[in-house]
Amino acid sequence: MINSHGGHLRAIGGSVKPEKACIPYIGTFVEFVISGNKAIDLDKALWGFETISHVQFSFQEESSDDLLLRLRDEESNFGNRPTGLKIRNLILNMMQQMPKNRIVVDFDEINLISSSFADEVFGKLASKLGVLNFSRILILKNTTNLVASLIDKAIAQRMAQDYAQINTSEDSQEIADF
Repeated sequence: MINSHGGHLRAIGGSVKPEKACIPYIGTFVEFVISGNKAIDLDKALWGFETISHVQFSFQEESSDDLLLRLRDEESNFGNRPTGLKIRNLILNMMQQMPKNRIVVDFDEINLISSSFADEVFGKLASKLGVLNFSRILILKNTTNLVASLIDKAIAQRMAQDYAQINTSEDSQEIADF
């Protein structure tokens, strides 16, 4: 179905019917349904044009291969774990869809975050990825000294917690072996 200005064109099966649209508007709207019953080669369906992912379209910087995550464009409050979970999941999705790209997390206009937000995003990411991979994949940009210190502290505490859990399980194994 194609709606453009006051015109309406509907194609169903092999027939095409022009109609007068009920509500005229400026622009063109195209609606179509693709059957999910069989595989579709989107590149072929789009006549050789390459498909791009939402992540690539929304976050890739024009001047580099880096993905830019402007936190102020995603949320307005950085003081709780639920917001941190949302941002961490967004970062993980970006990493999954574009695994060869670094992610620049831009803190422009964000002067304060909570410790729980810092832990939920950066502490847990550092724990999951390891500090070296974390540092290789994520670049933190425009952080205030306070925000940077809260993130550093969250990562240090999360890594210390992980280390303590490893040592506790090793001690338990030694006792069991004894």
